[in-house]
Amino acid sequence: MRKKKSIFALFFAIIFAAAFFACAPQDDGGQPQGGHGSEEEEENMTETLSSARADFWWGNAASVTDNIYLYVGGASTAVTDNLSVRKDVTATGGADKYMHTLSLTNIFYDHALFPALLRNAAIDYKTQQVYLAVPRPSEISDASYREAVASAVTEARRAAPEARVFAAVKSAADKTLCEGAIAGSDIAGKDDVAVLYGENDAALAAAVQAVLDEGKRSVTQRPPEASRSNTVAIREGIQWNRILVSDFKNVGSRPRVLLIGDSISEGYGNAILGGGVLDNYTVDCFRTARGVQDDALMRELKWLLDSYRYDYIHFNIGLHHHNATTEAYRQNMSDFIENGLREYENGAKLLFSNSTPWFYVQNPPPAPPIEHPILDTAANAKVAALNETMRALCAEIAVPYNDLHAYVLENNIPMLDTVHYYDYSGLAENVASFIKSNKLV
Repeated sequence: MRKKKSIFALFFAIIFAAAFFACAPQDDGGQPQGGHGSEEEEENMTETLSSARADFWWGNAASVTDNIYLYVGGASTAVTDNLSVRKDVTATGGADKYMHTLSLTNIFYDHALFPALLRNAAIDYKTQQVYLAVPRPSEISDASYREAVASAVTEARRAAPEARVFAAVKSAADKTLCEGAIAGSDIAGKDDVAVLYGENDAALAAAVQAVLDEGKRSVTQRPPEASRSNTVAIREGIQWNRILVSDFKNVGSRPRVLLIGDSISEGYGNAILGGGVLDNYTVDCFRTARGVQDDALMRELKWLLDSYRYDYIHFNIGLHHHNATTEAYRQNMSDFIENGLREYENGAKLLFSNSTPWFYVQNPPPAPPIEHPILDTAANAKVAALNETMRALCAEIAVPYNDLHAYVLENNIPMLDTVHYYDYSGLAENVASFIKSNKLV
């Protein structure tokens, strides 16, 4: 993920300064072994910020509809919360239009990762329109801003070649510059590119809504990568990905860990990032609602695995598979490990933690924390069966196995609901200990 030197190093950094903090290099009793990054890699990263984040949200993800819209930018939530199309989407449907979002923090439009993230947001769906939030910080010149806008619009046209593309701004001066950038560029299909303006989030949302209400167009083309017939159909109604890359500046100074998982992994991952349990490691996170049977999962992970050489890849995937048969789960996990992770891990040590328990919570649920939760015996039996399937598979293919399920039951951890926890610090310590106990060779 080598970022070219350019004036865009400030672009979005000013707007999206609220990034996750990188793990501070403090001594916890001895520096771990490892660290694949080279001094050349570290030198090339010195102009970037300490961390970057990309948050995806797809509505009606299990249906190939032709009424899909994509909003990209750090202000995605603020603007789309004012859109009726975004509010009405539920896991089972709701509105006849679906607003997907890609929110970026410290990922610049000239960053090597940006085109890949944009393609991923649009690749499996017939995207009608793409909205690019392109605010301009005062620190960059008019010429640099116009170049950035033209670059972003060009990438959007490539990601969704039949969609209309809009640069969405909240400044009249930005609107003028964006219009000049588009008019003076060689962007393919400029007739399908325009600028939308609103002086605040609500006004910009109203401008977007007015264009949405113009009606849908005929979109037939989908990128050739989206070739597997069941890729979309196997997804849950709502899909989300949250990707966090930490500590760009210390690429070569300490072991790098990638945590792959769902919302449980997000919970203990955030606690790990909070410090104190893996301070001498650089920790990146890939959190998703996808199952391993979804081809898109490995496609997305490949960007990170191509960008960094990880020392450890820890994965904890299972609760979104709780209704799968043990046979299907084993086959999908085996394919994911042998034909996915091991193909791209580049020497990383693979580590697996099993799925946490499924509890019963009365309706309406009590206020959290829910102390002494009751195990849902039927649902948890499915989870336990998948865990035993993975215990056997990990033994066969020499992947260390961590029984996170047993840890939760033994420690009576307070809950938020049936599967999420009120306090993830104990799980974070368990996973951190598991990682540190598997020494690098």
